[in-house]
Amino acid sequence: MPPLFRSTLIFLAIANFALCLQDEPLETVAVLTFMGNGVSNIEAELLTNRFSTTLAQTKQLQLVERNEMDNILKEQDFQNTGCTDASCAVEIGKMLNVVYMIGGSIGTLGSTYTIDIKMFSVESGEVAHTVGQTYKGDIDGLIGEIENGAWLIVNLPIPGSPEAIAAAAAAEIANRPPPQEKIPNLKMGAAFRSTIIPGWGQIKHDKKLMGLSMLAVEIGLGAMALSAKSDYDAAIIDQDKFNLLYDQTSDLDELIQYRAQADEAYTRGQDASQMMTIMVAGVGVIHVANIIHAYMLGGSAQAALEAEKASDEASSKAGKAIGSNLKLKFSRNFTGVSYEIPLF
Repeated sequence: MPPLFRSTLIFLAIANFALCLQDEPLETVAVLTFMGNGVSNIEAELLTNRFSTTLAQTKQLQLVERNEMDNILKEQDFQNTGCTDASCAVEIGKMLNVVYMIGGSIGTLGSTYTIDIKMFSVESGEVAHTVGQTYKGDIDGLIGEIENGAWLIVNLPIPGSPEAIAAAAAAEIANRPPPQEKIPNLKMGAAFRSTIIPGWGQIKHDKKLMGLSMLAVEIGLGAMALSAKSDYDAAIIDQDKFNLLYDQTSDLDELIQYRAQADEAYTRGQDASQMMTIMVAGVGVIHVANIIHAYMLGGSAQAALEAEKASDEASSKAGKAIGSNLKLKFSRNFTGVSYEIPLF
């Protein structure tokens, strides 16, 4: 094959590929001057111009410039003023070679303004979309209403409206990168649970026997501490009672008896106080040990979870690395050109 012919084929292939990559062109549209019923022709034309400007800002349709449209219609000796029905709009649309035509009217009813906008399909002659608006106020406010109509005619929310804000928020959320999965702090979680209820952290990590044992020991020590507290209170009451009787009597035998009983109650109170202190300390020690044990269990579980995540990420990266090296290769012997297309 001659080199010149081969180069020509390569150039044509590249050009065709580039054309395929281009965005699909926007459909064309032309805007007719809106009819004014109750507003002057100048006001209707100014509002039409503002509508056209806003319509171009939507970037949904390719707008034919007004000067270009007037020149073509002038060549055809055709006036677009007063053209609002489908047949007239379609006839002008065919002259302009556009896909859609838009026409409308602005009227008044008492102190209320009405805006009616229609978009016609030039090919079918049918009404593709309509917008009807009412406005009450100064005529200056029609500028905002006509701008809103330009957005509505192409089925887009009005900028600044709740619908537009919601759509923008939804788009932002949809475009956000997926959040990185965070590994929970299992150590602190387990310790916190066992701080609130002894053994809860162990039970949460499938150490039910250990958790229940911790709970039972703390409950038992707590009950013994309460029992010692009750004995202490009773001993103090007895001691006060016998001391009072001792102070009220003058009989020698009773003095000896009450003193002995008061001393015995004092001894019982001291023993109960000592027992209560030991039991409370035991509860504290067991509770701290319970928290530390739960923290260690949570640490082991968290380490396993982190290792699993790291393994998954490594596998994913390895898969992508392998996939990035997989390519489809096409060759054309008659051109001597080959293409490699990555699969990932």
